[in-house]
Amino acid sequence: GLDIDPGLYHLNAMSLTLDLVSKDEMPRAFRTAEVVWSRNQKTPQAIIFIAGNYLEMVARYERLAYRNLLVQAGSVSYLIELASSALGLK
Repeated sequence: GLDIDPGLYHLNAMSLTLDLVSKDEMPRAFRTAEVVWSRNQKTPQAIIFIAGNYLEMVARYERLAYRNLLVQAGSVSYLIELASSALGLK
C-alpha cells in the first residue's frame, strides 16, 4: 500500500499531485467525522471532500449550475466507489 502521513491533502487534478494542506494529525473535519462514526462504526481511514466552482458553473450553465454541480459530484463519488471496490477497499 501507499503510506501517506496523516493530514489534509488537496489532489491537483491538472498536475496529478497530492499537496499537503495541513500537517495537523487530526484536522477539524476528521475530528467531526470521528465523533459521528464512533457512534456506530470504526473511524474512517480517509475522508474525501468533493468541491466545485459554483461561480464558474453559473457563468456556463446559469440556472442549471447548482444541479450540474450535484450531478458531477455524484458522478465523481460513484467513480471513487467503483475504483475503491476494484482495489478491494472497504
